[in-house]
Amino acid sequence: MGECDRPAVLRRGRFLVAGLAMAAGVTACQPVMGRSDEQAGRDRKVAWSAPAFPLEVRVTPADAALAVEPAQRVAVTASGGRLTDVRVVADTGTPVPGALSADGTLWTAKVGLAFGTTYAVVVDAVDGKAASKRVVSSFTTAKPRRLAFPSVAPLSGETVGVGMPVLVYWDRPVTDRAAAERRLVVTASKPVVGSWHWLSDTEVHYRPKVYWPAYTRVTVDLNVGGVNLGNDVYGKANRRISFTVGSSVISTVSDASKSMTVVKDGRTLRVMPVSLGKGSTPTASGTHLVMEKFRQKMFDSASFGLSRESADGYYLKVYWATRFTGGGQFVHAAPWSVSAQGRRNVSHGCVNVSTANGQWYHQLSKRGDVVTVTGTGRHVNRGDGWTDWNLSWADYVKGSALELKSADR
Repeated sequence: MGECDRPAVLRRGRFLVAGLAMAAGVTACQPVMGRSDEQAGRDRKVAWSAPAFPLEVRVTPADAALAVEPAQRVAVTASGGRLTDVRVVADTGTPVPGALSADGTLWTAKVGLAFGTTYAVVVDAVDGKAASKRVVSSFTTAKPRRLAFPSVAPLSGETVGVGMPVLVYWDRPVTDRAAAERRLVVTASKPVVGSWHWLSDTEVHYRPKVYWPAYTRVTVDLNVGGVNLGNDVYGKANRRISFTVGSSVISTVSDASKSMTVVKDGRTLRVMPVSLGKGSTPTASGTHLVMEKFRQKMFDSASFGLSRESADGYYLKVYWATRFTGGGQFVHAAPWSVSAQGRRNVSHGCVNVSTANGQWYHQLSKRGDVVTVTGTGRHVNRGDGWTDWNLSWADYVKGSALELKSADR
């Protein structure tokens, strides 16, 4: 077969050669040069038309996969064509609902998967020429050794103070802290930079770099359902908690002045005389948070190993008690020490105030309000209450299982 007898579609690289020959006054192939411009245009279109891509369908999880995390969402993609039907069905007969993208190239499941279940996937697709293709696969999800459930504070719907951390307590040890932390998401209505900080395998806290902005709405999503948290312990379920940061109430208790100054939203409301812990039982200095409060509460020295019958022992009813340490230090009404308040320290570690001041402060306070004690000579022990604010930001970030972006430090 001669050069000019070959089909045009096989001569893609020849057109440039022919053009160069014409410029030199040489005729490369007279029959081609003699064709009409319309015919030559058709030749070029045929010669340069892009080949169609073959239809490919990909299913995730892969066919025959075992021990798939139930948190994983099934996804199906098509290239070189589009999906026409996707069915994912559990061995119990329960279908998995999903959504198809507008261009038909992506199907994603709307829900997670069940534990220890085999799923069948049937996919139908067509290519650009309407040729159909069917893909069938299956996979099996993991069976957990144990399930871990997270308890959370604050409670959903609660209004808290600007110092309140998010507290997550696991009922099973979480040994893969990073896997868990990746699934813990905090969203605030006002911009904050924050970090998670692990106290143990069963407790993790979150706080902002600085106190929460007052009057902020916060949502915490714990997307751990079906996630392997280490040693085949899986998250039992997802949880969502929403709370509100209310007014900024920050109180400063000074041993030097024997006073407690209460500031709300930047305005000083009251300066109260106080009596703090005496030398043998000093009040803990540091940044504390209001943890709980009682209109009345029995105080018992035996609760921390001091006999009621000893010289310093006690068992009495106390009113308007607002706790700020786990070990049992409160701001509370102490009518028996009014004469010492503002002058000397006589308590067993609590902040003694008058009955009127104790009631007023009790009614003002909410969980997460800040109480800073200064000058007592004894610093609060880590974990004696919610002591998150006694760490620098750099040290707090070190307690995260994930690296925080350096720009946020």
